[in-house]
This record gives sequence, structure tokens and C-alpha cells, in this order.
Amino acid sequence: MRLLLIALTGVPLGYGLATPLLAWGDHLLRPHRVPLAWRWALRGGLALLVPLALWHAVTLPPGRLPVPLAALALLAGVAALALIAALDGAAHLIFAETLALPVALGMLRALVGGAAAWGALLAGALVCGGLLGLIFLVGLLRYGTDALGWGDVQLGATLGALLGWQGGLRAILWGFMLMALVAVALLAARRISRHTYLPLGAFLVVGALLVMLIQPVP
Repeated sequence: MRLLLIALTGVPLGYGLATPLLAWGDHLLRPHRVPLAWRWALRGGLALLVPLALWHAVTLPPGRLPVPLAALALLAGVAALALIAALDGAAHLIFAETLALPVALGMLRALVGGAAAWGALLAGALVCGGLLGLIFLVGLLRYGTDALGWGDVQLGATLGALLGWQGGLRAILWGFMLMALVAVALLAARRISRHTYLPLGAFLVVGALLVMLIQPVP
């Protein structure tokens, strides 16, 4: 019964939550020509993710935050990450403005958790951002081109701040694995070439959502 109630509540909530995010995304994408499919991808993604987030929030053991506030914070994080993934998939761009909310949620988590949580936030940002920054520099030095974009480096630091270094690294690992699987499948189907760029940021976000909603950070 609870699962049915969450589904009946979460699906329309996720669909409606996409409306203000779409307006923001349209503003950010205004100078760029992008397919309109990203709008339906965001609506459909949130219609699926919001019920999952609500279920995750109500089934977690009680924490330091009240359940309604924890659920609200989780929904905000899921919505922000979904927007980042949709925009990166549409235009291969990660906007710094969209990273502010996940960072703010990481800071909220640190405020609740105390000094140790602040250390985890900083360590996560440095480790995950540093790892992707290293890949970025290696690509520049070895191949003379970006192995990934600077926005991906910023996103890595953001995920580390939100999830801690363990969760952030797990999200990055999931993201690279998922991108590799999709790339192999598309190459086999001859839908892309070896020189096609895939939106790494979108895959990193999927990895982060897996960590947040399926494989919680210890």
C-alpha cells in the first residue's frame, strides 16, 4: 500500500517538478541549438526518479534530519542532478549555476554532521575533482586535446562534496563503466564512430544517482 501511494504521489510530482527546471534549462540553453528531446528526457527521468527518491527517504533509518526535511533535501539533489544530466546530454555543456545546489546540499549535510562531515566534504571535492582534473591534464599533455571537459572536472568535485570521497569515487566508477558499455553498444550498432563525443557528465550523474538511491554511501 505504501509503495502504491508513493508511486501515485511521486510520478505526478516528478512530472510537475520538471516545469521550473525546464524554464531554467531553456534560459541556459538559449544561445544553443539543441534537440527538444532533452525536455521529455528530463520529465520522464524525474517521473521515475522522484518516486524512487521518496521510497528511499521513507525507508532509510532515522538520521539527524527529520524525515520530511531529509526527503526534501534528497528530492532537491535528485532534481538538480537530473537537470545537469539533461543539459549535458542536450548540449555537451555543464553550467556552473546548476552545480550550486548539489554543493549547497553537501554543505547542509556537513552542517548537520559537524567537523568530521566538513572534512569529508572537502576530501570528497579534492579527491574526485583531482582525479578528473588529472585525467583532463593527461589528455591535454598526451593527445593535445581534452580527454574530458573542464565542466566534468567541476562536476566531479561537486559529486565528491555531495557524496564524500567514497561515494564520489563510486559514482565516477559507475559513470565510466556505464559510458563504456553504451559506447560499445552504439559502436557495434554503427550509431556512432570512434571520434564521437559522449556526454560524460550525464553518465557521472547516473552513477551518482545509483549511489544516492541504490547503493547508499556508508
